[in-house]
Amino acid sequence: MNIVIIEDEGLTALFLQEIIKDLHHSVVGIFDNSDALFSFLKNNQVDLIFMDIKINGSLDGIQTANLAHNKYLICLLNLLQRQRNY
Repeated sequence: MNIVIIEDEGLTALFLQEIIKDLHHSVVGIFDNSDALFSFLKNNQVDLIFMDIKINGSLDGIQTANLAHNKYLICLLNLLQRQRNY
């Protein structure tokens, strides 16, 4: 399975990449913005996108997910991060 990660936190993206590789799937791209993702999708086959909600670029994660799904029929998994106040 070809998987793309859209995450603006570098450590989180690397952590996800390691988990995906351990499950014997391929991470074919890691991006931090919608513009780079859509440029990549024009010429590459992707089966699944792990999408952060808050990303850089002209679109947020929700808008990017909707457009990617509707235009390329790609499955998406939206990632949410909850901050704890101690």
